[in-house]
Amino acid sequence: MSTTPATDRLISSISYFLPFINGLHYGRFLFAQYPPLSHLFQPLLPFFSLYKSIPYASFVSFFALYLGVVRNPSFSSYVRFNAMQALVLDVLLVLPLLLQRIFTPGKGTPYLPIVADAAGRQM
Repeated sequence: MSTTPATDRLISSISYFLPFINGLHYGRFLFAQYPPLSHLFQPLLPFFSLYKSIPYASFVSFFALYLGVVRNPSFSSYVRFNAMQALVLDVLLVLPLLLQRIFTPGKGTPYLPIVADAAGRQM
């Protein structure tokens, strides 16, 4: 029998939705290969679309979870530990995306007319 209250377990499990939603885009290859698997996530699509439509939703959610739960001593250590673990998972999911954006060149070379003309004259 668990001694952890159901409310603590519920709050702890809800905190894992942040890394789940932010990591869902990694499953696009799996969903493309196995379309029936994507049907399991159909009920979450409206929530996912709403989340992605809000600017900086991930950033705000991250700090809301950190400041509102992890740093809040009114929550039990069980809840705070699980919320912090969810945040660490979220950071680990974002790192490959950041590295990809840093090391992948853009679609086109930026062309600034005045700067490009000055650079061309120096060549």
